[in-house]
Amino acid sequence: MDTTTLLTRPLLTRLGRSLALPLLALGLLAACGGEDVARDETSTGSAPSAEPAATPTAVPAAPGLVEPATPPATVLDDGDGPVLCLGPMTLAYPPTSCSGVPVAGWDWADEGAGHQAEGDVRWGSYVVTGRWDGETFTVETAEPAGKAVQPPSPAPGLVKPPVTLAQAELKQIRSALQDQPWVLGSAVTGGQVRVDVTYDDGSLQEWADEEYGEGAVVVTGQLVDAS
Repeated sequence: MDTTTLLTRPLLTRLGRSLALPLLALGLLAACGGEDVARDETSTGSAPSAEPAATPTAVPAAPGLVEPATPPATVLDDGDGPVLCLGPMTLAYPPTSCSGVPVAGWDWADEGAGHQAEGDVRWGSYVVTGRWDGETFTVETAEPAGKAVQPPSPAPGLVKPPVTLAQAELKQIRSALQDQPWVLGSAVTGGQVRVDVTYDDGSLQEWADEEYGEGAVVVTGQLVDAS
């Protein structure tokens, strides 16, 4: 073996070692960097969004006594049982139907001269209180409108919407709500959708605020907690 070979081999060995250390360091940094990237991608992933509230399918029951929001109310019996009218009534004589709810615990004989009769149809105006179980109004007290002291009807207020919606958007909302079984009637007025329901314990309005934005829909119960 010549002298050149002997002198060169240690030099190459030293050079290899000196090059290997930086390369090793770069490899470690790359590995760490890869871990950081993976960790960052995991940590910055979007959190799962909250699921929207389920659409109500029924009118809530009332915890205590209720009364019509605008007394007196008409009680109408076309021969199939009494109904507490909370919406429009047919313009006929005698009236044959109205938008309302079934009444339990009603006896026309107990109401005396407080009603009219034509054939099988009976009807009259009363100031009533009762209990609402979500389907039926059970009478607690009833006084003919002419005899009872009628409390002043509260004026329903319009809640000013925080964001003005286009008329087309309001009509779309009304159309969607009108198909719900718990809606008695609806209308677009004053930049809002007004929805009439039998009774609201606050849950229907809360759902509407969450679904369409606060103030876009105003839910009005035709039965309210008795004062």
